Amino acid sequence: MLQNEVRNVGYKELDAVEAEALRQKVRGRVKDLLDTWERIASQKISLQYQQEVGQAPPLLFDPLDPELEKQPMEARKFKAQRSLRDVEPTVNLWVCNPDGFEVEEDEK
Repeated sequence: MLQNEVRNVGYKELDAVEAEALRQKVRGRVKDLLDTWERIASQKISLQYQQEVGQAPPLLFDPLDPELEKQPMEARKFKAQRSLRDVEPTVNLWVCNPDGFEVEEDEK
């Protein structure tokens, strides 16, 4: 897959042939995704971002959604985590002014 190609290339300088091959591979992958997205959208009366309301099918699936395996192969291309709430711990945010002093949160 493309991710492996990028990982294997790493930070190495690409020669013109390698750069063009990688560019064509990325271009082909993006074109395939856009064409597939257009095909799916044209076959449905309506779509929604995720399963929110009504019967319109979602366009994006969570990778762990059990419904994903029931979808056609084309629809399976559109899976993504949409929130870091499930994978990132809560963090504190301290805001400092340009002088380096901490800015207190406004009372509401």
